[in-house]
Amino acid sequence: MDSRNRGITPLAAVVRRFAPQARIAILLGGLSGGYLLWNTGLWHVLDQPAFGWLDAMIGYWLIFALLVFVIEPLGIMQHHVFAAEDPARGWRRFQAMHSVLLGLGIVVVAAAAANGHGF
Repeated sequence: MDSRNRGITPLAAVVRRFAPQARIAILLGGLSGGYLLWNTGLWHVLDQPAFGWLDAMIGYWLIFALLVFVIEPLGIMQHHVFAAEDPARGWRRFQAMHSVLLGLGIVVVAAAAANGHGF
């Protein structure tokens, strides 16, 4: 195995094990959220600034849906993140991307919690 592919093998093993679970969880999250919006008739609040947190949550879900259903199957992430000559650099990129997504998730959840408490 050449040095460029050394970093991909552990990721491929993890993806093979957890990709089906992640896909099902993302689909269920989207379906349940859509059902709640539909059943409660709250589609009209999506254009109100006070419910911007809801738009942010839908956008955050869309990021993960695109990652799992489009970007990962097309191999775009492996090409851009792990195409570096140095596998350690690819893993640093991968970690940075996850850190940004985690930070974004924390902001979105904090905004929703703050809105729920009247802030």
